[in-house]
Amino acid sequence: MRKTLLLLTLALGLGAGQASAQDGFRHPGVMHSAEDFERIRAGIAQGDPDVMNAWAPLRDCWTVNKPITDIWGVTEWIQRGLAGDNYMNAYRNAHKAYQAALKWQITGEKEWADRAIFIFDEYVRWNRGLSGNSNISLIPAFTGYPFVAAAELMRDCPHWSEESQAAFKQYLIDKWFTVAQDFLERRHDTVAREGNWYHYHSNWGVGNALFCIALGTYLDDPDMYAYGMYWVKEGPGNESLTTVPNQWGEMCNGGWGLVPWTHQDERGPFGRLCQMQESGRDQGHAMAALGLVGNWMQCAWVQGDNAFCNINDHMIASASEYLAMYNIVDPELNEETIPYLQNWWMAGLNATGRGQHRPIWHCFLNAYQRRFNIPMPYVERMHGLLGIESGGNNVYGTNSGGWDHTGYGTLLFHDAQCEAGKEPTVLLPRIAYGNVVRPYAEIRRVSPGTELTLSVLLNDTVTNTGKFVWHDGVEGQSRTITADRSGFWRVRYTNAAGVESEQSFCVAVYGEGTRGTLTPWIKYGGVQTDGQTEVAAVSGREVVLGTTYSNWNYIASERWYNEAGRSIASGGSYTFTQGTADQRFRFVLTTESGAEIEQWFTVKNSVLTPICKIDGVEQDNTSLLVPAGVDVVIGGKSTNLRYRYGEFTWNTGETTDSLVFDNVQWTVERTLDWHKLYQSTDFYAQIKFNIQVYNTNRKLPDGWYQIRDRATGKYMSSTTTKFEDYSENPDDSVNYVWHISWDESGEGYAIYNHDDTKFLNYSGNTNSVRFMPRNAHTIGLLTGSTQCFIRNNPKATTDTKDKFWKVEDDVLITNVDTEMPAAFPFDLVPVGETANAVAAPEATHGLGLAPGAATIAINTDAPARLVIVSASGRVVKNVPLGIGHHEVSTATLPRGLYVARLSDGTQTRTAKFVR
Repeated sequence: MRKTLLLLTLALGLGAGQASAQDGFRHPGVMHSAEDFERIRAGIAQGDPDVMNAWAPLRDCWTVNKPITDIWGVTEWIQRGLAGDNYMNAYRNAHKAYQAALKWQITGEKEWADRAIFIFDEYVRWNRGLSGNSNISLIPAFTGYPFVAAAELMRDCPHWSEESQAAFKQYLIDKWFTVAQDFLERRHDTVAREGNWYHYHSNWGVGNALFCIALGTYLDDPDMYAYGMYWVKEGPGNESLTTVPNQWGEMCNGGWGLVPWTHQDERGPFGRLCQMQESGRDQGHAMAALGLVGNWMQCAWVQGDNAFCNINDHMIASASEYLAMYNIVDPELNEETIPYLQNWWMAGLNATGRGQHRPIWHCFLNAYQRRFNIPMPYVERMHGLLGIESGGNNVYGTNSGGWDHTGYGTLLFHDAQCEAGKEPTVLLPRIAYGNVVRPYAEIRRVSPGTELTLSVLLNDTVTNTGKFVWHDGVEGQSRTITADRSGFWRVRYTNAAGVESEQSFCVAVYGEGTRGTLTPWIKYGGVQTDGQTEVAAVSGREVVLGTTYSNWNYIASERWYNEAGRSIASGGSYTFTQGTADQRFRFVLTTESGAEIEQWFTVKNSVLTPICKIDGVEQDNTSLLVPAGVDVVIGGKSTNLRYRYGEFTWNTGETTDSLVFDNVQWTVERTLDWHKLYQSTDFYAQIKFNIQVYNTNRKLPDGWYQIRDRATGKYMSSTTTKFEDYSENPDDSVNYVWHISWDESGEGYAIYNHDDTKFLNYSGNTNSVRFMPRNAHTIGLLTGSTQCFIRNNPKATTDTKDKFWKVEDDVLITNVDTEMPAAFPFDLVPVGETANAVAAPEATHGLGLAPGAATIAINTDAPARLVIVSASGRVVKNVPLGIGHHEVSTATLPRGLYVARLSDGTQTRTAKFVR
């Protein structure tokens, strides 16, 4: 269809460069508007049967009616795609929160607010983030948007404190947006590896973009809102409604994109049916993608952007009719009668999951047939098969597919039926600057002060009444504004029938946007301390200042400045040698939206030098890996006699200048604070010690393990020995499993693949099937943990013996490092039956206490102490014990009741006995 636009020079209203008054987000604004809830509340108050029938499934839903604290377990990590997945808990809790928030909006009753708030607070309190293989990206795609929709409905609730809500917002930014944005930008590196954006099916990108759209609305962040809209309106992936760059308005025909093919067919709206990308995959995924599309378009609609109709001539109306046509399961509507073109490897319509019920259809019926009088006969038939829509509560299946959609469309999306001849006019947005004209309602990264011309087009079949009024009263079909800050501009048009239409424009100015959490850290003496911004360092010693940003893949630049403001370095860390004076440094991180985050660091000149001795030998660092059984001395000494007699205070209470640990069996973590007032100058120093203890004898139970690189979280493949993300195919999971068992002849561990057909040799490959003792490996296991280093056998060949393993660019290196690593590079993750044997760190550290008739039998893997207390509370025995088995006599004790308490400093065992 051709469009016409009044010449910009004829536009009425503000001239170029004039100040303009932008609008903001509408709240509630994620899928639902304030008017929606006013209609529902009025219908319930009046006993309207249509409203009451639609309200019943939500009102009576068992999910939301569970008591406040009765939720599915909130786990430390929400995991998807690996053994032990628990993401199901999260999506069920998200739906309970969403349903409770709906009921709060409708009834105003506090009990529903309490249910939602309890869930939000529990996730902030206990959840550290999302995890898994590549399927991690499906967590924000399908679980994230219900969480955000729930929070949006609760944003003005007086029962949700400002502090609690602020914490939940930052949680969503740091833990969820990071994952969603990373998928949209990198797609697990498939874009770089394959040279295209089409590795993942449409629902992945649509869901993650929807999450960003919803979160931007909730946060009042136009940049994030526009960022999400970019991917679904104009991005390069399979979630996009156009994959043709710089040719605005063209369909994404060609086999790629959300709607890869269109078919001329009079059964569809405007004589066209649109084939979706996943129609040849299976109908469950095809409907999941369509449902997510409906949600993001509804978000746009609430904010004033008619995305249902203003993109590619109602493309999604034709797509929803196409999908409904096949899923009605009508003998006359089948593979022979419905057009289909080859899409990727999918040769035809896939009947898998055909006809399944998903609560997505009322949204499209309402958007097209009710609002705009566009006949949707197949959507209407599909909707009729489902009846009144419910939501996430097992109605549509107990697995994840039954919880993919928030549902309740019959209640929530119910505009009045448009009268014939009273249809609103579709407005087509345009944003112009320089020689560029964008046919979209959003624009990002606009330099402050840029002049933009905002306009709407009308189809050439429409009589232009010229009645255009912007939200601030300015009249005209177009206007030029100065983008001095981010916000919305909205224009209303009244057509010849007196019916109003609206079109919004979202402008995001560079320098404004969401800020993730920046965590500063300092590394001094080999010890890195997160959250530290000040350190006292001795002249001549190395100091590393650094930061960790929650959204590591959304950084435009990182710069370091000295106190005078001179730029001295780039990147996330800065390393230097401390001089003889105090110094201050300024770090500035700029996000991709232009938002700047600043952090200052202070480095004081220290006059206290750390002491760290292992078996009497001075060490350069205060962070070390040491074998069990060594003697350790830690402390501090002044650099000059004038600073003697300062005050020493350890975090464990001692006030000596040093501490001695003989025969250490467990990690020693101590912090020494020192203070000295000298000639009215206050000197201060703090030294952190982290001496981690490992065992290289047989401490690891034989069994099956995954070898994980702690730096990247990737797992070593037994077929390539490279470190990889998990394969999406569960059948490939055995390729990440290793059988580790002790070999007496090699005095180390033999490492085989999962079925013992090949072993890992000292060269770091699995080419051989015959094991030799020289291929046994030394595993240094952090006491009480599965963290470890791995070292080649001393009997290996000359160029590889005693070399420590490391990982570079996901490749295993076994023939380079001879120096002990500064930290444990690997985790041995037990799987199968082994997981039960290594269920907790205590399982590797024995501590047994068994009172008998005349003796107490004791077994301990570390030095311990036995204390026996009488019934009156008097200590009658206090016995220090070494490692091994002991029999402590109780024959000399008077008759009576006693309590025996055995402790090694990390564990305690108690037992009552009668003498």
